[in-house]
Parts: sequence; C-alpha cells; structure tokens
Amino acid sequence: MLLYTLLIILTILLILILIIRKDLFCPSSILCLSYIVATICAIYNVPIWKYKMHLNSIILIIVGVVTFSISSFMFNVSHRKKKKEFYTEKNISEIIIKRENLFVFNFLSFIIFIIYFYYFIKGIGGLDSFSNLSYVMRKYRFDLLEGEADFIPTIVNLFSKYCRALAFVSGYILINNILYYKKLKQKKKNIIPYIISIIIFVPFPLMTGSRFDLISYLIYLIMVWYIIMKRTSNFKINIAKFIKLFILTLCIIFIFSFTRTLVGRDDKSDTISYISKYFGGSIVMFDMYMQEDHNSDQYFAQEIFSSGRKFLAQIHLINEASKNVDTGYYRTAPNGIIIGNVYTAYRKMYNDFGFYGVIFFQIIMSIIFNKMYYLVLYKKENSKINTRIIIYSSIVFCLVFHSYSETFFSTVISFNYLILFIFILLISSIIQKLNLSGRRSI
Repeated sequence: MLLYTLLIILTILLILILIIRKDLFCPSSILCLSYIVATICAIYNVPIWKYKMHLNSIILIIVGVVTFSISSFMFNVSHRKKKKEFYTEKNISEIIIKRENLFVFNFLSFIIFIIYFYYFIKGIGGLDSFSNLSYVMRKYRFDLLEGEADFIPTIVNLFSKYCRALAFVSGYILINNILYYKKLKQKKKNIIPYIISIIIFVPFPLMTGSRFDLISYLIYLIMVWYIIMKRTSNFKINIAKFIKLFILTLCIIFIFSFTRTLVGRDDKSDTISYISKYFGGSIVMFDMYMQEDHNSDQYFAQEIFSSGRKFLAQIHLINEASKNVDTGYYRTAPNGIIIGNVYTAYRKMYNDFGFYGVIFFQIIMSIIFNKMYYLVLYKKENSKINTRIIIYSSIVFCLVFHSYSETFFSTVISFNYLILFIFILLISSIIQKLNLSGRRSI
C-alpha cells in the first residue's frame, strides 16, 4: 500500500512539473521519472520477496523528490527574465573534421585500448580465460569491488579517460551532423570515423565488469540529441516521438539483460524479473537500511564524498582507513533472495548528514543541474563544439539513476571526472585552435 501511495504522489508531481515546465527532459522531470520507474519495479517484486515497506523511508523519498522539484521551480521563476536574454540558435551547422586528423585521434585511442586490453588479459589469467568468461568476469568484478584487484596501472587508467572523452566529443559531432543531414534530407556521409571512436570506447566498461558507463553513454547520446533539437527548432515531445523513445528504451533494456553474462552476472531469471529487480531493489534496500540504528560516521562525509576522500587518501592527505567499507553491502529478502547492493541516492546523504542532509544536498544538486540545463539550452556558444552540452549530457545519468544510487557527489565530483572533463576540453580545443574543423549551416 505504501508503494502505491508513493507511486500516486510521484505521478501527480510529474504531471504538475510537465504542466509548469512543459519539458520531459528538464532535471526535475527526469528525477521524478527515475523514482516512478523504480517504484513500479519495487511494486512488482515486493510480493515475490515477501517484504513489507515502512513509512519513514517512503516519507524521506517523497521529501527528497519534492525538495528537488521545488528548488527547480524557484530557480525557473528567478531565471524567467534572464531566459529571454539568452541566445537560441535558429540553424543547425555541420561540423567538419578532416579525415586524417580524426584518424590521429582514433589511432591514439586505439593504442591506449591495446595497452589497457593487454593488462586486462594479463589480470584475468590470459586468453584461455575466455573459455569460461562469465565465471572469470564475476570473480574479476568482485575483486575490483573489494579492492583485491589492481591489474591496470594508474597511468593507463588515466589515459583511458582520453578514449571516453573522445567518444563523448565524437558522439556529439555524430548526433549534430546526422540531424544536419536529416534537415537537408541528404544522405549521411563521413560518419564512420566518429562511430569508430565510439566502438573503441565500448570495451572499456565491459573490462571493468560493468555496463553502467555504457548505459550512461546511451543516455548521453539521447540528451545531446534532445538539446540540439531544442536549441535549433521549436522541438516538443509528441506522442509519436514518445513512443519511439519508449521502444528505444525497451531495446536498451533487452540488450542490458542479454549481456549480463558478459560482465559476470549469473542471474538466470527472465528479463522482466531481472530488470525489475535491478531497478526496484534499491528502494527496498533503502527501506531495510532505514530500519536500522545509525551511528554517526567515523569520518566526515565518508559516503557522500567517497571518491574525493579516496583521492585524498591516495595522496596521503588523510588516513587510508577513512575508506568506507559498508557502502555496497549486499542484502537478502526475508525469503532468502539476494536483492542487491544499491540503496538510492538518499542512503549516502542520510547516512552522513541525516534528514536535513537529504534536503541540503537535494537543493544543491537541483541548483547545479538547473543552472547547467539553462546554459546548454539558451546560452550562446562561440566554439564549433559546444562543450557545455557535452559535459552536461555526460553527467545527466546522475538524475536518471538517482533512484538507483548516488553518483553525483560521490562519483562525478572526483579526480577521475576532472581528468575526463579536461580531456573533453582539450580535444575540443585542439579541433578549434589547429583549425581542424569547419561548419556549414542551414
């Protein structure tokens, strides 16, 4: 009953957001949709798991989503006049990079991939391990999670961010040019080199035993497509486009389920059960967590800023013991079924700073994402490649997966993402300053 109440409240809230904002892709809409999907998945699984939800976790989820939405509304009202002063493009332009120059970018990416792949193969026990890939990847993934595996040298890991950054920039150019050709009703041309950049990136997440970065990249491409369409035309999501997006989402879900053995998942359940457990288990586990006694953290912000603390520990500015070992603890349903190890974004906020911490971090997150969203939609960009769109779209997964796990404060605000953003800006800057590209507008 409590989950149905949560679903009704979230649905009403989403309707109000759409009436006010008229934008399915604005930050508050995405966050609300994230929890609606997770709640539906939880409703499907709770009877199977023989679990009973509690009021305190439901209230905290509602407070968190409502706080984010109210903050978004207040930001929108305060920037209503400024919005009129912002620039909106009337035309879409083709971005042209000479093939030989793009070849150099891709060749460097390929060399980094070969080096990374060498250490990966060495770490899992050689090419013979591919004969039992599911078992090997499962063991490899757990070794990574438990900190017992560190097969990839730090410098190689660092430069692997270049491959990801190039995939982001290439994905942006690819989407931009496809929309350009579509508007001209011309045959798509010179898109293969950009696709190659993306193909080189794809194996990297799989070699870490995770598909999360691949899903995030698909979300990135969808967001880039939407923002470019929104900036260059009076684009609105109608029923036909919504159906296409829904079908695309279903395809992604089935691919996600089909590839589970590639990254060491041995779950034999059907697709619906697997997906609903994957995205609905976080709410149930957060409820389990909320029923426990919570002692104050041994270290300040040890969960919400875990990546930042880990980096400080690596350079010996803080004690290595400050790494939190409780985050990611696997939980089991009353009937013995293993649910998972994610707890929604609210677990880290609440664990470190309590109820008011949830409100505070939701307000901060809302302001940041709404500010960035306004800038990418309406602010004029003089460069050939709009890095604002790339960076915003690359982190919007934090909203999509908010109901799954906290990833903005604990993951994006980190040294790794700083390096990623530097590579994105560097690649874009090289394309501009060396005059490697041109534009044709319509």
